[in-house]
Amino acid sequence: MKQIELPQQLANDIEAAQELLDLTKQEFQALKERNLACLETILAQKQPLIALLGKHGNQRSELLAAHRLPVDHTGLKALIMMMENREQILSQAEKLAELIEDCRTTNENNGRLIRAGKTAVENMLNVILHGCTESPRLYDKHGSTAKHGWQRPLSQA
Repeated sequence: MKQIELPQQLANDIEAAQELLDLTKQEFQALKERNLACLETILAQKQPLIALLGKHGNQRSELLAAHRLPVDHTGLKALIMMMENREQILSQAEKLAELIEDCRTTNENNGRLIRAGKTAVENMLNVILHGCTESPRLYDKHGSTAKHGWQRPLSQA
């Protein structure tokens, strides 16, 4: 990649990152609704965007390394400062970094929702398969919990 291609690549990545952010927000809603068909569609749309952003990120890393600059935001900023229209390009780079961080945050929220759903399903399966739960037990009249694997009838609790 050449320096002159950087502004256009950043503009393309901003568009892709905004679309990815919108999709991760839709994914959150689909996860809440447990809409598997919608989740499949969203995943199919997200994959090429993630691949494109990864490819472009690697190209920028190679460009920075070729200029013997650090392969991070500081290096990108130093490269941009050597270019014409540096204010506009720097603004694009900051917008892209902001969008990527928003995508990361939204994706982490989605991950928490997935883990919570997984835990709930595991607990339900445990009750169905084993007839007991691993968490809160019933207390008896003495304030102690029922022994593992054996719970007192509700009439004795």
